[in-house]
Amino acid sequence: MGNYKFFFAQKLLKQDLTDIACLDLVLSKKDFEEQKITQLNSCLDQCSQIEIFILGIVLQQVSDKDLKLFIKNQPKFQNLHTLSLALGYNGIKESGVSILGEYIKSFKELTSLLIDLSGNKINQVGANELFESINTVKGIQNLKVALDINSLQNEGTLALSKTLNSLNTQLINLVIQLKRNQITEVGACLLGEALKNCLNLQDLVIDLSENKIGDIGLERLATFMSYCTQISCLDLDLDQSDISNNGSNALGEALTKYKNLTFLKLCLSRNKINEMGAKGIAKGLSSCSLTSSLILEISQNDIGDEGASAIGIGLSNCKNLLKLEIFLDSNHISDEGVTCFAEGLSKCTILTTLLLSIYDNDITDSGYLALDSSLLCLENLSFFSCYLSNDDKLLKSKNLINCLKVKQLQLVLCWCDSEINQMEHKKKALKIKRLVDLKIEY
Repeated sequence: MGNYKFFFAQKLLKQDLTDIACLDLVLSKKDFEEQKITQLNSCLDQCSQIEIFILGIVLQQVSDKDLKLFIKNQPKFQNLHTLSLALGYNGIKESGVSILGEYIKSFKELTSLLIDLSGNKINQVGANELFESINTVKGIQNLKVALDINSLQNEGTLALSKTLNSLNTQLINLVIQLKRNQITEVGACLLGEALKNCLNLQDLVIDLSENKIGDIGLERLATFMSYCTQISCLDLDLDQSDISNNGSNALGEALTKYKNLTFLKLCLSRNKINEMGAKGIAKGLSSCSLTSSLILEISQNDIGDEGASAIGIGLSNCKNLLKLEIFLDSNHISDEGVTCFAEGLSKCTILTTLLLSIYDNDITDSGYLALDSSLLCLENLSFFSCYLSNDDKLLKSKNLINCLKVKQLQLVLCWCDSEINQMEHKKKALKIKRLVDLKIEY
C-alpha cells in the first residue's frame, strides 16, 4: 500500500490512487469549477484504502459556495483515522462551517482531527456548529482547532469547552489557537474548567494572545490546567492579553505541578508584568528540573533588575536544559539585573543551543561583559543566536573571542538600523576563533 503522496489537483487526475494510504492534497481557487471538482471527486472515489487525508486550501478566497461544491459529493473514506483541514484565510462564514461540520460528522472512526480556519469570518454561531459536529466523533485523541483572527467571543469558547468536556480523558494531544477573538476572562475561565477534566493530556498548546484575558482569566485557566499533571509539552501564548502580577504568579504556581515537563514555551510579551510577576514565573521555572527545551518570551514588560535576577535563579535550577530561547527586551533591566541573570544562565552547563534577546534595556559595557562571561561557562554550547540593536556590546569580551566553543553563530539585526553598527557586530562575530558558520538576519 502506498504510504504517502502529495498532489496538486491537476497531477492527482493522472494518478492511480487505489493503494494510497495517506493523501496530501493542495487546491487553489482555480480548481473550484464544477467540472474540475466533479473530476477531482471521481479520482478521490478510488482512494478506498486511505487512512490519512490532508487538505490544504489556504489564502485562496474560497467561499462557502465553493466549499459546498467540493464537499457535497466527497467520497466517504471508510478507513480514515486522521483528517487535517487547512482552510485558513479564505472567505468562509457560518454556512461554510455548517457544511464542514456535516463533513466531519461522516468520519466516525477519526482519532486525529486537525482543522485550521484562521482568518475567516466565523462568529460564535459558526463556532457552535463546528464544535457540535466534533462532539459527534467520539474517538478523537488528538485535536487541533485553529480559529485565530475570527469573532468567536466568549460564546465560542463555551461551545469549545462543551466539546472538551465530551472528549475529556481520551484526549492526549490538544492544540487550541484562538488569537484575537474578542475573548475575555469569562472565556478563559470556561476553557480552564473544561481542561481540568482532560487528565490524560500529554501535549497542550493554547494561544489566547491579543485577547482581554486579564489576571482573573489567567488565574482560573492556570489553576484548572494544573489538574493535567501528565503534561510533558506545554506551549502557552498570552502575548498582549492584559496580564499582570496576579496572573503571572498563578501561572508560576501551576508550573510547579508539572513533574514530567520536558518542553515549555511561555509567551508573555506586551503585558503589565513587573518584578513580582517575574518572580512568580521564576518560581515555576525552578521546578522544571526535567525540562530540556525552554522558550520564554517576556519582552515589553517591566520586570526590572529584580525580575531579571529571579529569572536567572529560576534558570539555574533547570539542570537538564539543552535548548533555551529567552526574550527580555524592553524591561528596564540595568547592569545589576543582567549580571545576576548571567550568573544564573552560567549554571545551565549542558546547554547546547541558546537564543538571547535583551536589547532596549539600560545595560552598559559591564553588564554585557557579565553576559559574555556567562557564555564562557557553557562548555557544550555549539549554537548561539542573539538579537542586537545599534549599541549592543554583546560579544565584546576578548576572553570570549578566544575561548567560546560556539561553532554556529546567528546575528539577528532587524532592530539595528545603522549600517555602521551592523558592520561592527559582524566584525566582532568574525573574530571568534572557533566559529565555523556565521548567519546574519536583517
